[in-house]
Amino acid sequence: KYLAVAGQKGEVQIWQVVENLDPELVTTSTDEKVWIDSLAWHPTARVLAFTVNRQIKIWDLDSQKIITTLDFADSSVFNLAWHPQGKLLAASGHGGVKVWQSDNWIRQPYRLQVPGASLDCAWSVDGQYLGSGNLDRTLTLLHWDHPPSWLMQGFPGKVSQVTWSPNQNQPLLAAACQEGITLWQYAQNQWQSHILQHEQTIKAIAFAPHSSILATAGDDNYLQLWQGKKLIQSLTEVANGYSCLAWHPRGKYLAAGGQNGELIIWQQSLAGKGFG
Repeated sequence: KYLAVAGQKGEVQIWQVVENLDPELVTTSTDEKVWIDSLAWHPTARVLAFTVNRQIKIWDLDSQKIITTLDFADSSVFNLAWHPQGKLLAASGHGGVKVWQSDNWIRQPYRLQVPGASLDCAWSVDGQYLGSGNLDRTLTLLHWDHPPSWLMQGFPGKVSQVTWSPNQNQPLLAAACQEGITLWQYAQNQWQSHILQHEQTIKAIAFAPHSSILATAGDDNYLQLWQGKKLIQSLTEVANGYSCLAWHPRGKYLAAGGQNGELIIWQQSLAGKGFG
């Protein structure tokens, strides 16, 4: 019911979104004077985490106050990810991923160390696994509370994005690197992988809610839908590449942004096969 917006101005705006009504600006935080480019809502509470240089601010919407400030210290924070139950908050940056406990913010965070820097981090839907895409061409996977972590190597470039499928029974992680997406699945006591390919750099990846369908968008003007290894649909509605994408919470719609400012929304067909 709320939308958080931030950017170069250093403001965080909270808008209340009510169906069939124009969004209403609820409050604005103007304490910061630097670019704010990472926001993350708590999954069950009206609490927002956002980054300010090397710090993370935790903002309670009900009191409209910053309830705590976390110091990443090693670098600017590149990405934030709440645990699905909201009990942990992970942050990517130089040296790895730091994980704080939301019921005890002052406790020292757990540190998942990686070579170089963690560019993106994500929890599996059941909260058992934490993935980190790294600058030094590696992927780190941790079974929470069961260290040590796995380190996947051999990527041709930095691993810029990671995302998990919503299937709790078979954890599936997609990792974007240059023109390829590697799918990792844990089976027979080991991680197995296969590669999906674009012609140019991948800009965004996301699994559909309640489905194993993966959407991938890139500089090559293609937004592709994959079911496992199989390409099931290609959508080409932009002239200069895609920049982002997002699924409707029930998977009925798929939205994507183009690098020329386009916004395209596709609707799932009545037969449930493909988007148009």
